[in-house]
Amino acid sequence: MSTLYVTEPPTDGKVLLHTPKGEIEIELWSREAPKACRNFVALALEGYYDQCVWHRIVPGFIIQTGDPTGTGHGGESFYGAPFENERHQRLRFHRRGLVAMANTGEHNTNESQFFITLDATPELQNKYTIFGCVGGSTIYNVLSLADVELSATEPDRPVYPPKLLRAEVIHHPFTDLVPRITPAERQAQQEARTLAAQRQGTMERQRKRPKKNTTLLSFGDEEDAPLVTEKKPMSSHDLLHDKRLSKETMRPSKSAAQPPPAAQPALWPEPEPMPKPSPSPEPQPAPELQAPPPPTPAAPPPSSVSSLAALLQAYKKDRGHEHDTLSRLDAFQKRMRSEAPAPQRHARSHEAQSEDEQDMREYGDDDDDDADWRSHTFQSDGRPLQGNDPLSVHDYQVVDPRATRGSFTAALSSHRERQAHEKARAP
Repeated sequence: MSTLYVTEPPTDGKVLLHTPKGEIEIELWSREAPKACRNFVALALEGYYDQCVWHRIVPGFIIQTGDPTGTGHGGESFYGAPFENERHQRLRFHRRGLVAMANTGEHNTNESQFFITLDATPELQNKYTIFGCVGGSTIYNVLSLADVELSATEPDRPVYPPKLLRAEVIHHPFTDLVPRITPAERQAQQEARTLAAQRQGTMERQRKRPKKNTTLLSFGDEEDAPLVTEKKPMSSHDLLHDKRLSKETMRPSKSAAQPPPAAQPALWPEPEPMPKPSPSPEPQPAPELQAPPPPTPAAPPPSSVSSLAALLQAYKKDRGHEHDTLSRLDAFQKRMRSEAPAPQRHARSHEAQSEDEQDMREYGDDDDDDADWRSHTFQSDGRPLQGNDPLSVHDYQVVDPRATRGSFTAALSSHRERQAHEKARAP
């Protein structure tokens, strides 16, 4: 190994890199690669490399840094534009600890990123500019930086990238070199950019936040004020129940000599149970029940007033028939409820009960035969209906024994026991 070191030219310049794993000494070949060394020293004096992360680590190959964005796609040179590669016949990738400029693989794409080799890499020869080497035993700190956990999705990306805390220039031969900015000024600029980005983000979030309804009274914190939401357009279904719409129909005037023109129908009229003729100016009570007279042929009305009177007379007759039909139907329903005896609804003989129990033992209580009328029962609020219950047909509920299973069997047995007990107590 000593013979290899002798073949390399002497160094002129030193930069100290401070890392969490210790210090790394970088010795510069400022005469063999003056542009690369001048760029590296100037950026270090400006504090450009401070707090940069080692964004790319390939075990047994290289570790790379020099991008303030930490993505591997950023960075700029001291010259304001990329510069060309510098080659020297005595500088070769034949060992670990060599420092070289990183680029895109093309000749004139060097900017601020650099890498340190972890082993001999002859495949990189004449593609990248070597401008320094790691001095002394600090090479072991470089190896410690490479011992990190790598990401599963990005093989060259560390899960927790170590940082280049600070780059300190110990010595350099460029006496005419003047930094563009001091490290303190660069840090102040970075803090200002960070603060501006935070303010911009806050303004964006406030702009996207819905406005508060300041017209409503609030006795709590301002944050508890209700938010104003955009009113959704009303559909035709919603307009049917809109209180602002009038439900009264237009009535014709008595003094009208001619029939009024056909009124425009409402956009969303109220549904009527049955069609009705034109309404009268004043509502009249329904006439008493009487036998309808035989129909007589209606003579053609001489005028519009007589036609309206004929229609009103026909409407009164139809109302009388309708009222008579409804009264008879109501009376029939009341008579059917009062005359239906309870034993006919619920009472069953002991023979029928024994047959049901035998069927349950033979076929089980989960029989799915819907043809049997005993597979359903009428219930009201969870209890069987009695014969004298003042309930209508709308109060019944059909219970499927396949859904209830054991609860239906238990309820049926309890009902039969209660019937047997009442029958035994009867005189």
